[in-house]
Amino acid sequence: MVRILTRLVPTATSIFFVLLGAVPLGLPGFATVGPLYSLCAVFFWTVVRPTLLPPFAVFFVGLVEDSLSGGPLGLWAVLFLLVQFVTISQRRVLVGIRFLLSWASFVPVCYIVGVAAWGGASLYYGHILSLRPIMLQSTLTLLAYPAVAWLLTLCMRKLISSG
Repeated sequence: MVRILTRLVPTATSIFFVLLGAVPLGLPGFATVGPLYSLCAVFFWTVVRPTLLPPFAVFFVGLVEDSLSGGPLGLWAVLFLLVQFVTISQRRVLVGIRFLLSWASFVPVCYIVGVAAWGGASLYYGHILSLRPIMLQSTLTLLAYPAVAWLLTLCMRKLISSG
């Protein structure tokens, strides 16, 4: 039973961060834009424990993100899978590096995903959307990564100590 619960932690925490991202910040000018915490979680778990966050779970997390964000259904699901694929391909380099380097490696991921989401949404809606909100979201996501990674590191340590 403990083993099953342990295997669910990365997916559950990723979904928790999707739900957290759906909560309005209540800040002026941030009504529609906030950090994409779920992207931080997918990146983190893919680097640290990829076997505990299989592709079907990443796809599911993306679908939950899609359904709560109001965007095209499947956009975040596909983008999260691409993030997982690229991150796994670079995992040898990312495992064991200092946090600042890990965070720096998240920078291009964050902005490339942002531009890809902008392109997908622009195609879906049939006109070119403003790039400003997605760049703001990417920046907020990048700034949120240390806090998300810290919380997920605590979860991971708890997993290791309990199982």
